Amino acid sequence: MVFAIFFLFQLPNEGQFVVQAGGKEIKFSYTTGTFDPEQNSISPLLEGDPRYAQNGTVFVINGLIGYGTDLHHVPERQIEGMTVSFNGRAVTLERKFYSDCFEPNFSADSFSVKPTIDGEKVLLVMEANTYSALWIVTEAGQVTRFIFPLPDCSVFNLDCLNAANIGQ
Repeated sequence: MVFAIFFLFQLPNEGQFVVQAGGKEIKFSYTTGTFDPEQNSISPLLEGDPRYAQNGTVFVINGLIGYGTDLHHVPERQIEGMTVSFNGRAVTLERKFYSDCFEPNFSADSFSVKPTIDGEKVLLVMEANTYSALWIVTEAGQVTRFIFPLPDCSVFNLDCLNAANIGQ
């Protein structure tokens, strides 16, 4: 089965990708916004902290490692919402799946939507400046997320990624 990926539009704060697979139209929509340091709890990680050594991040934001803070700055942008629709039936990702992902990159050359052949699952792949994120979303509403700090892993360079084999 052949499927096509189309990038419809990207505005500074929102965008949408559409794919066809298994006779289904799958839409991924996102919104981003400005990170407000006054509305968040921010604390630095010290170099001796084992979490610092693991992924190089330098801030804990609202109690979580702040991916995208690796460049020693407080984030400027954050994800505010992510939704995947399977033939119009929306699966809205809970905030816990993206609330620690800062400086997101939804440009067409750094983000992709890869459906399974049957269109029941979709792999969302984002390569931000200092990390890569993968979300697996099923038509039934299940969500799984993986984070890969860069330069350890660039998900666009992993030949083993095959969305058709996810969960099978």
